Amino acid sequence: MSISIVLENAGPAERTQWTRDTGLAQVPRVRRPLIEQEVADIVVLLKYLVADRGIELEQTVADKLRGDAERYRVAKPRGTMKKYNEL
Repeated sequence: MSISIVLENAGPAERTQWTRDTGLAQVPRVRRPLIEQEVADIVVLLKYLVADRGIELEQTVADKLRGDAERYRVAKPRGTMKKYNEL
């Protein structure tokens, strides 16, 4: 399952791979249905994985965001070239 998720994550990138930087703004409008299908593939596989492993997804994401907010404080590195763990 995990390998399938990794492979499916390449799908949305595939839809913009050969687009010039100046054309990136147009990609979502032109290819939106294809990108939506690719995202849906990823979500379906993630839901299978979450169900199979008994993961409480909303709680897990909330915990992750809370931990990231503590670990990567935006104000600390502002104005410096140092990485968050060098401050």
